[in-house]
Amino acid sequence: MSRISAAVWGAVFAGGVLGAGLRLLIHELIGSGAAVDPWPTLIVNLFGCLLLAFVAAFWQERVVRDWLKAGIRAGFIGTFTTFSALMIELFVSLYNGNVLWAIGLLVVSIGGGWVCSAWGYELGQMAAPRRQRVQS
Repeated sequence: MSRISAAVWGAVFAGGVLGAGLRLLIHELIGSGAAVDPWPTLIVNLFGCLLLAFVAAFWQERVVRDWLKAGIRAGFIGTFTTFSALMIELFVSLYNGNVLWAIGLLVVSIGGGWVCSAWGYELGQMAAPRRQRVQS
């Protein structure tokens, strides 16, 4: 197991603060105020899929510092998106007898996450500058 540097820890912490803060802001701006509100969570998670796939593709052929990768992926995107909120929203929907709603939310979350990941990856590939190959 490798030691995690102070720079990586700091970047994850800073990214986490920003990601969680942005998620809270989105919930405040578009949420209904209910204890369980699936719309902001769905939007945040789908955008997070797109963003994570974008940076994965964009950085694929680049040397990126460990602290930056960790700060954006684990810190910012990791706290911005939320699997646990999706699970409680599914549970509460099922508990309240809204089976079709829960199934729909699950299908849209997984299917939409896959589509957003595909879009993000393609956008990242298009945005990444291509390295010139040297002919020998």
